[in-house]
Amino acid sequence: LWSRAVFEMVLVFRSPAYVILILLALALAVVTLLFTGEIYGAPIILVTRVVITALTGAFGLISMVIAIYYAGELVWRDRDRKVHEIVDASSTPDWTFLIPKTLALALVLISTLLIGVLAGVVTQTIKGHTDFEFGKYLLWYLVPQGLSFTLMAVLAIFVQALSPNKFVGWAITV
Repeated sequence: LWSRAVFEMVLVFRSPAYVILILLALALAVVTLLFTGEIYGAPIILVTRVVITALTGAFGLISMVIAIYYAGELVWRDRDRKVHEIVDASSTPDWTFLIPKTLALALVLISTLLIGVLAGVVTQTIKGHTDFEFGKYLLWYLVPQGLSFTLMAVLAIFVQALSPNKFVGWAITV
């Protein structure tokens, strides 16, 4: 299970589209955090709770795009490369191929959360706030968003596994 999940994750991490999407998400998060400067007209210090609130909105759309795109790529990769008949003829059950893809997609989405924490810390440093509360990042951002992204990965893989075509699966997931 773990070796298959690592194999699937490496395919995603080496993809140029993933790098572009992560850089886009990082830039979007930093810009969002740089312009988060006042609440009701009063200037604020960029504390961790403000960063987490801004990051939750900034990374939502990019993570959905990553989940939808890579669910289709992971599920339909065998068919695109014409090895699905060999995989289907093997004696292993189907879950041994779907669960690692789901786990890999969930871990890729969680990696986007870690990029968000990095963007938050960098922006806090730029704005002069050096009291990084990593426990709050973990408990208020990584854990709840990680669970949400894991459920998103399960749903995206499930829809792709049931769809008759990669593009139909993308449309249904959207």
